[in-house]
Amino acid sequence: MNAAQRNFCRNLKTLRRRFALNEWQMARYLKLSDEAAEALARGEWSPEVDQGTLILIHAYYGITPAQMLGDEEI
Repeated sequence: MNAAQRNFCRNLKTLRRRFALNEWQMARYLKLSDEAAEALARGEWSPEVDQGTLILIHAYYGITPAQMLGDEEI
């Protein structure tokens, strides 16, 4: 897993907690499978994450792809 993928997992967990969502609620909104949600919650990368996922995160949370993948914690 590369640095951008690690940052994405970390930031997704932060967003999920900040908005008081469980991993399945977030998975439904981001159109990810339960397996992908579980992997991301464990800090593991899922190949289901794509540009569409980043667009949905931006639309819902207002977080840019650069922020999601960047080194700074959101």
